[in-house]
Amino acid sequence: MQGDAYWALAMAVNVYLTFYHKFDARALRRMEIPYWLACYGIPFVPGFTFLFVKTESAGRPYGNAVLWCWLRPEWEIYRVATFYGPIWCGIFPPLPFHHR
Repeated sequence: MQGDAYWALAMAVNVYLTFYHKFDARALRRMEIPYWLACYGIPFVPGFTFLFVKTESAGRPYGNAVLWCWLRPEWEIYRVATFYGPIWCGIFPPLPFHHR
């Protein structure tokens, strides 16, 4: 799920680079490796980490969940922090504002 949002961001970055920085197909092709690393690497880190996490009070993070997220309700704060939070950062990245 996170990867989908990041790939949409990568496509938006491609459009931005093409229109405002005159990137051509060759320059955009060099962006593929960073896109792959970001779009699959960012979601991989928490996903892999949660395989090894367990607490006495909440148990393991993976289990029955609400909608598309994979973390149980007992881990709700981590659901927001590691699933929805990074997606929101991809949807609303910090944009530089230039005043003319």
